[in-house]
Amino acid sequence: MYNEDNSNLRGNLASYGVTPEKVELIMSKVKDSKLDEDYKIIDKDTYLWMVNEGLWDIFEKSCKDANIILTRWNEPER
Repeated sequence: MYNEDNSNLRGNLASYGVTPEKVELIMSKVKDSKLDEDYKIIDKDTYLWMVNEGLWDIFEKSCKDANIILTRWNEPER
């Protein structure tokens, strides 16, 4: 399921009009949770970049569509 989620996220981003270059940049910044394969982590700089590029809402919707749960960059994993 894990790899399928990454493919779904890529596809969802592309379907919302995100350029292939930005899709790959976003995917390179998304980190895997050590606790659950359905959780992804992004850092504050990536979040701010996506907000400035107008990509944050698209990213959130793409994650939701792929059943991926985002965790905040300042939430420690236990």
